[in-house]
Amino acid sequence: MVTRRVARDIVRQWEKMQTVYIPLREIRFSRMLDLLDEWLPPKFHALDLGSGPGSLSVRLLERFPGARCTAVDCDPLQLALGRSCYGTMGGRLNWVDADLRRKDWPGGLPTRKFDAVISTTAFHWLTPSQLERTYRRAGELLRRRGILLNGDRAPVGPSSRRLKKVSFDTYMNVKRSHGLRDPSQPWSTWWNEVLRVEELRPLVEERNRRFPRHSESDLPASAHLRYLKKAGFAEGEVVWRDLSDCIIAAITT
Repeated sequence: MVTRRVARDIVRQWEKMQTVYIPLREIRFSRMLDLLDEWLPPKFHALDLGSGPGSLSVRLLERFPGARCTAVDCDPLQLALGRSCYGTMGGRLNWVDADLRRKDWPGGLPTRKFDAVISTTAFHWLTPSQLERTYRRAGELLRRRGILLNGDRAPVGPSSRRLKKVSFDTYMNVKRSHGLRDPSQPWSTWWNEVLRVEELRPLVEERNRRFPRHSESDLPASAHLRYLKKAGFAEGEVVWRDLSDCIIAAITT
């Protein structure tokens, strides 16, 4: 297993790389936590879906001392980095290897009732049918007056073709102004650093086995809201947006 020092260095580079792709990433994190602060009591249990190395989970636990969080991902590399870097944060952070693409992914969870389901920059990797099923499962896992928050990209809908184009072009110009000239460069640079660590190479191989190909689904926010309604959520709405970057919130009865 990789040492904590090495894991921290790589996770630190991950955070920096992600900020290049998502310039308002920290603001989006803060707004999601603000919403949790407004809606939930001081002690609550959150479920972080597609957690990666724990970026949102750790920020949540640092802000809310009485909270617990279960971080779910199926990327063995990201899970190993998160575990090595952060551990369990005094027993408050639990890591679960589960694949949201599978129907049975809730089977490995430590409990079947959560106060919040959160996700950031993850659901766009799901197909529409997988996303719809994930929202339904999330609704089943939430307690009464539970809240779901999805921070991800969700472009303007297809009915506004010209506005969709201009908002996307503006979004890309903002990214370029923050240093994203070559879209593949920050990602490939980070992977080169990972592959230099011999202990991580088997995890990269396993990751490649689990993800033989990658596909992204840029659904508009209206599609997310439609799926949330079908999943039985009482209310759902876009509560924060910056061009193609947004936070979608939904609550149970």
